[in-house]
Formats: sequence, structure tokens, C-alpha cells
Amino acid sequence: MDGQGAIPAGQREKLADIVEQVHQSGRMLRFRATPENPELCEILLEHDVDVLNTDPP
Repeated sequence: MDGQGAIPAGQREKLADIVEQVHQSGRMLRFRATPENPELCEILLEHDVDVLNTDPP
């Protein structure tokens, strides 16, 4: 994911799997150096990512 355009369905599924695995292990999930893109941040938060760190464009 580069923060540009729509996230393909396969990557959304992979994201959901990663979030589930991390949360099942009792940990929080943090994405660092996330592109500062409101749509991408919204998607990550909808998938229950716990912490986002963004980089300005």
C-alpha cells in the first residue's frame, strides 16, 4: 500500500488477517510512516489498527 488510490480486495483481506493475528496474541498494532492520506487512515482505523504514525507529504 502506498497510500494512493483504492486498496485492492486482496490487500484488505491481508490487512484484516494481520490485525486479527496481532490482536489474538494480545498485542496492539502500530503502523509507522503511514502516508498522510485521510482515506488510507480511515481504512486502517476501520480495520481496528490501534496506532497510526503519519509522515507529511
